[in-house]
Amino acid sequence: SRFQRLVDDLITLARSDQPAERSPIDIAELARQVCRERGVPEEIVSAEGPTTWSVDRRRIGQLLGNLLANAAAYGGGAVAVRLQLTGENGRIEVDDDGPGVSPEDKPVIFDRFVRGSSAGIRGGTDGTGLGLALVAQHSAAHGGNASVLDRPGGGARFRVDLPGCS
Repeated sequence: SRFQRLVDDLITLARSDQPAERSPIDIAELARQVCRERGVPEEIVSAEGPTTWSVDRRRIGQLLGNLLANAAAYGGGAVAVRLQLTGENGRIEVDDDGPGVSPEDKPVIFDRFVRGSSAGIRGGTDGTGLGLALVAQHSAAHGGNASVLDRPGGGARFRVDLPGCS
């Protein structure tokens, strides 16, 4: 099953060089749906500003799913999903309750086949090292970027900035 996940992720990465197919979607409903699918309480989703964003539904769904899976496997679980549209720019943030990301892992955490130093401590060894690379790739397909910050009070905050969402 790990090999199949690796192959699926590699195929998705190969296809992700295509431009995003944007259409208007309710980003808050998509985030709640992804939470339900991942067994995460949808009450952690909050939105500020309009919730109809022009994004690629499939890519953003996978991006959210990967961030939630990463939080569950390595970050003690997701504690917040924040969606914010300011002007034309959308921002997605997923906070976890884990140890955070070490300073030496932050510059490379979104690279392919990289697994942070906490991967061996939490979550076992079944990750492919492609989940966050897909997050970065899907962000870039929208003209945006992904980053990781320290969450106030501990843990990590994964942030995706997406221009042109309104």
